[in-house]
Amino acid sequence: MQDEAILWRIPEFHGLEFLKATSVHHSYARHWHDTFVIEVVESGVNGLYCAGSMYSVPAGCILVINPGDVHTGFAEGRRPMSYRSVYPLPEVLPKAQSVPSFRNPVLSDPQLASRFLNAHRKFETGQDSLQAQSLLVSAFADLVAGYSVVEVRLCLSSCFYFYSLFL
Repeated sequence: MQDEAILWRIPEFHGLEFLKATSVHHSYARHWHDTFVIEVVESGVNGLYCAGSMYSVPAGCILVINPGDVHTGFAEGRRPMSYRSVYPLPEVLPKAQSVPSFRNPVLSDPQLASRFLNAHRKFETGQDSLQAQSLLVSAFADLVAGYSVVEVRLCLSSCFYFYSLFL
C-alpha cells in the first residue's frame, strides 16, 4: 500500500475542499489552515499533534481542528491509515454571534462520522448533489450545535441562511 491523496473543490460551495487520503509513510510537518479541518478516519489510527498535545484518532472518530491551530498528522505505528477530510471556511459553519470553536479535536460520535462519510462519498462520485448538500449541511449544523465551545442556538432562519450559502 502506498501513500495517496486526492483533493478536489466544489466551486458552488464557496470552493469547499475535500480530501481523500491513505497514508503509510507520509508525515505532515507542523502546519495550519485558515479553514477548519473536519476529518473522519476510515481505517487505521491517525497520530496527531495539535495545539500543544498529542492524540491518537482511531477509525470511526472525527477529528476537528480549528483555523490557525498548528498540527501534524501521520499514520500511527506505520500501519496504513485512510481518512476523508473537508475544509470549511469559518464563515461557512452555522454560528450564532461568533465563529464556533472546538476545544477537543477528537470526537467519538459514530452516527455523525457516518453522516460525514456518506456526504463526502456522494460529493466524490457526484451522485445526488441535493442529498449530498443536505447531508453535509445537517452534519455541519449538528457538529457545531453538539460540540462547539461557544453556545450556539440554531433557529430555522439561520439554517436557511446557512443552506443558502451553498446554493
